[in-house]
Amino acid sequence: SRVRFLEAVPLMKAMSHAELRRIADAMASEHYEDEEIFQEGEEGDSMYIVKVGIAVVEKDGAEVARYSSGDYFGERVLTEGGGQRAATVRAVGAVECLRLSYGPFHELMGQCTHVAALFNRQAATYSEKLQSIDSGLQSQLAMQAAQEQARRREAADFAAAEAEAAAGAEEVATEPALVDEPHIESE
Repeated sequence: SRVRFLEAVPLMKAMSHAELRRIADAMASEHYEDEEIFQEGEEGDSMYIVKVGIAVVEKDGAEVARYSSGDYFGERVLTEGGGQRAATVRAVGAVECLRLSYGPFHELMGQCTHVAALFNRQAATYSEKLQSIDSGLQSQLAMQAAQEQARRREAADFAAAEAEAAAGAEEVATEPALVDEPHIESE
C-alpha cells in the first residue's frame, strides 16, 4: 500500500500512521517513460517521490544526481509557496512517482506542524546543496574555458612555427647556389 511505501521514505518517518494515510490519499500516481518530469526554470507546484525506477537530475545540462525508489524531489516549491524549478528531472526508462501538490500539502501541514518543520529543514539543506552544485559547475566551466584557451594558443603557436619553418625552407630554396669555381694554378 502507499502508506507502507511512505513509511520507508526518510522525510516521512516522523509522521504518524494517520498523517501518512492523509498524505497517501492526497498523492497522485504518475507514470513517465524516458521523458522530463519537469524542466529547470518552469513553475512548479508539486513534489514527487520515486516509487519505481530511476530519475536523473540535470542542472545547466549536467547530470548532478540520480533518484531511485524512496527518493523525493521538488519539495522546495511546496515550502516556498511555488516558484521556478532549480533543475530538470528526467525519467530513465519507466518511472512511477507519487505527486503531492501545493494545495493538499499546505492543508496537511497546517494540521501537522512538526512535519512542516521537517520539510522546511529539508528545503534549506536542498538550497545549500544547489548553491554548492552551482559553484562547482561554474568552476568546472571556467576551467574548461581556460583549457580551451590554452589549446587554442598552442595550436596558434604551432601554426606560426610551421609557417615560419615553411618560409625558411622556401627562402633557402630560392637562394642561388654558390658554386665553387675550380682553382687552376698557373705555371
